[in-house]
Amino acid sequence: IVKAQLDKSFTQLSTKDSDGDPPEVIALSALAFTHESSGNLRGAFAAYEQLEKYFKGSKRREDSLFNLTRLSYRLGYTDLTQKYGSEFKKAFPDSKKVEVAYELMLSNLFQSGKYASCEELATEGKASAAPKTKLHDLALHLEGASKFYQGKFREAQPLLQEHVALYPDSESKVGAAYFAASNLAKLQQWPQAASSLESFLKKYPDASENAYLPYALLDRAEAAFKEEQNDKALSLLNQLNKDFPGVAILGAASTLQGKIEQQVGQTKKATESYKKALKLANDVGDRASQAEALYHLVALLGNSELDEKPNPNMKDALPYYAEFWKNHSASPYAAKVAVGGMAAMVEAKRTEEGLKNLKETIARMAKRPNPVGLDRAINSYTINYLAARAAEGKDASVAAEELRKHYYAFPGIDIKDLRSRALLMFAVLGVYQEGYNVAIKERNKELASKNQGQMNALFKNMKREFPLNKLSDRILMSLGDYLRTQTASPREAIRYYEERLKRSSKKD
Repeated sequence: IVKAQLDKSFTQLSTKDSDGDPPEVIALSALAFTHESSGNLRGAFAAYEQLEKYFKGSKRREDSLFNLTRLSYRLGYTDLTQKYGSEFKKAFPDSKKVEVAYELMLSNLFQSGKYASCEELATEGKASAAPKTKLHDLALHLEGASKFYQGKFREAQPLLQEHVALYPDSESKVGAAYFAASNLAKLQQWPQAASSLESFLKKYPDASENAYLPYALLDRAEAAFKEEQNDKALSLLNQLNKDFPGVAILGAASTLQGKIEQQVGQTKKATESYKKALKLANDVGDRASQAEALYHLVALLGNSELDEKPNPNMKDALPYYAEFWKNHSASPYAAKVAVGGMAAMVEAKRTEEGLKNLKETIARMAKRPNPVGLDRAINSYTINYLAARAAEGKDASVAAEELRKHYYAFPGIDIKDLRSRALLMFAVLGVYQEGYNVAIKERNKELASKNQGQMNALFKNMKREFPLNKLSDRILMSLGDYLRTQTASPREAIRYYEERLKRSSKKD
């Protein structure tokens, strides 16, 4: 009898729960309201979480799930804002509060620096929103801004410009105008960037209303420097230092000042500016500015010539070189530091260490989609490798053959990486070409014939191993020129030039 009564009670309770109307729902909803009314947001959030966890069938779920999204955003619970916001728009796609949920989720992702996720959600939100709505405004702005922060500058520009044109009175109008202007500088469209940034600074000169003002001053100074308006650039940097003494970008500003001073031959001032930039970057933990300042110090102090005279103190670059490799070996400046510090490393009789760093940098760069400066790094490695072998007393022909074998199986570069391997083999081709030129100058027919044979053999291997579509624009042109001017079959150059022209027409 007792078992039957218990089963009956349980069935009634289960039915009531599935209807979404148990007393606990009303009690928890009232508790959440009371907590939030008294300022206890965490208490309210906990009550709504209990509702979501135990009473998903509640008729009040739309409100409680939305409140979880709203409160998690206010409390700074980044992951939970996304979790509950996603669940809300999935469970209640026709709710009047979906747009607000999107706005909370987008703002949450952007503010927490999750730009890839923000871009994806912004694209989705923009597609679901009608133009001229608050959601479309925000989604368009954050889609462009997220691309900006991810370095997708070409993709970002039309979105940023569209937002400025569509929403001149947007709540995001200041940020949108800054991103649109600054992005032109990132694209190195300096005249357009200068004009847009100038307009931005004139339109929003009040720092209390324009959080982007110091960044715009730095961007405008960079544009002035690129247009060789050094006085203008220095004036803007002075304004930045005077009006914003605590801003985090002062390290980058000092680096720019050093570049201006170096360009006009003020080496000592430039050195002090770079040192100041490094200290400021260290103070705020700005790793990008740290790496850039170290690069400039290495390149300036480690140059074999200083103020058009032999540099007697290249060793001054070595502490900065060591600091860079200790803390920033994966930085985009690694190739420049490896190349720029090589002369100082050679002078300090640390050639092999310098070559090791350069070799590791080449291997790391080869894994990137568009490794800017890879050919320069390979050329520096080639020159210093051969110089080191010469210092050991090895014959130039023997050293060139060692280089060829070394480059054919270069450590860290996959055998399938045809792009990088082609650059390496082309560097060897250049060594043979130089050997041939020297032999001709010295009228050494035997050596000239040997180098010519090595060039021909290497070119045949490259022709067999590297399809045209895997070769860089530079190598296509160089191989075409080599075939046209240095071989008995100049017409073979045509297909290399045609491939290069084909790429140009696609870009146009």
